[in-house]
Amino acid sequence: MSWLSAMFAFLSGALITCQAGANTELKKSLGHPVPAVVINYSLGLLGVLIYSVMTKVSVPPLSSISTVPWWGWIGSLLGVAYGLAAVFLGSKLGPLRSWPSFLRGSYFAPWSSTTLVGLALKYTAPASAAFSAACL
Repeated sequence: MSWLSAMFAFLSGALITCQAGANTELKKSLGHPVPAVVINYSLGLLGVLIYSVMTKVSVPPLSSISTVPWWGWIGSLLGVAYGLAAVFLGSKLGPLRSWPSFLRGSYFAPWSSTTLVGLALKYTAPASAAFSAACL
């Protein structure tokens, strides 16, 4: 992995914590987590659509869409489950208790996802593996 990719991953992780605060504030203002998640994903969809138009991403042909395996279609539902958990737990537990738990859970996912959905496990540097083990 290049240093630029590592830096992007690090910054993305930092943004997740910022997102937790924003989502919690949205939930408080709207009075319930579900409208907050709906607004969150609606704005996210708008952002992806704008990015797609700006970068001229083409729409895939229907023939390629029909070849997506079943697990390719549940990613968005898993994202909604994560979004609801983040809004519910972020406000109940706070970021110092909820986000480390999300992080620890994500360390188990690469091992299970290789078997469940056929993702290839990439090389992990010894230092990265040691950090992951320490976080558990």
